[in-house]
Amino acid sequence: MKRWSSLVSALVSLGMLAAVSAGAADEDVVKIGAIFAVTGPASNLGAPEAKTAEMLVEQINAAGGVNVGGKKRPFAVEVIDTRDLEPGVPVSEALLGVEKLILEKKADFIVMFRASNDEVTETAATKQGIKLKRIYMKDTGLNIYGSGLIVKEEDVKRRPDMIRAYVEGTMEGLRYARDHQDEALQILLKHKPELGKELTRIQLKNAIEEVFVPPESRESGFGYMKADIMEKTVGITNEYFDGARKVSTEEAYTNQFIRK
Repeated sequence: MKRWSSLVSALVSLGMLAAVSAGAADEDVVKIGAIFAVTGPASNLGAPEAKTAEMLVEQINAAGGVNVGGKKRPFAVEVIDTRDLEPGVPVSEALLGVEKLILEKKADFIVMFRASNDEVTETAATKQGIKLKRIYMKDTGLNIYGSGLIVKEEDVKRRPDMIRAYVEGTMEGLRYARDHQDEALQILLKHKPELGKELTRIQLKNAIEEVFVPPESRESGFGYMKADIMEKTVGITNEYFDGARKVSTEEAYTNQFIRK
């Protein structure tokens, strides 16, 4: 059970799994499609993510697999490399990669980021006449934070005005992008012209309205983090990641710079 949790935890920042029905796959093997930037500008994140997923699948299988309906079944992970859609890589290539997971690899599930490959997967599935069934990590007990602003503890204590300006500047940027989405889209496309306009429009909208501004931010101020979710986030990090030491929830975050 712990190893299964490790696999899900390693992928939890992606947000959800999508159950795919694309024809008969191997009845014994549970195939998970994963879309990572294994090469390209974001490979410092994507490559370790891919290796971690593959390593954990090996561990799960070595322990006998996963109990599905009373039967032990092994995992297989199929990785598609998006190269982070680096300059010169068209969006169509990412769509083709997802279609390959669905049609050729016969993936049972595809791991997805909201406001990223979620929309790419949805587009590819719709093209093939397939309706995705989403399984959200937060609904399975893994409701944790996947992004945040990181500062040094010494700066929080010695230069609080600088940290407050950093936080408020970032939040103001999110507010402006939320209220001026067409302008924000044009700025983004100016710097990343290889992105598809309509797909990016949807991703930007979902990012601003769902990913970066969750309900607690709308209720308590942009950037606000709930104590119970942060406690779970820190707990999972302490248990499954090889940090220098275990940290407490109190020393891992603060809401003191959030403007109500």
